[in-house]
Amino acid sequence: MYLISYKISEPQVSDSLLASLGNMGDSIALFPNTRILDASMSADDIFNELYKIIKPSDQIIIIPFEMKDIQGFINSNVIDWMRQREGVVKQEISK
Repeated sequence: MYLISYKISEPQVSDSLLASLGNMGDSIALFPNTRILDASMSADDIFNELYKIIKPSDQIIIIPFEMKDIQGFINSNVIDWMRQREGVVKQEISK
């Protein structure tokens, strides 16, 4: 599972990036321009696929994501999505 955060300069590139993520696995928006991706690919493989889409002025980071010791406030639909995928997520992060 990966946390992917990006700053894309053109809306059509952003749409293509989201479509590409959808082809790689299941993802959900955590915040605007930040998604959690549930995929069996490596960060290198994900980056190489997205690199074909993004422009030189765009920014992206792909970070391995483990649902351990998480605290905060996020939408309950994100909590439900996370719970379906890995372990127990503390109820306190729901809002």
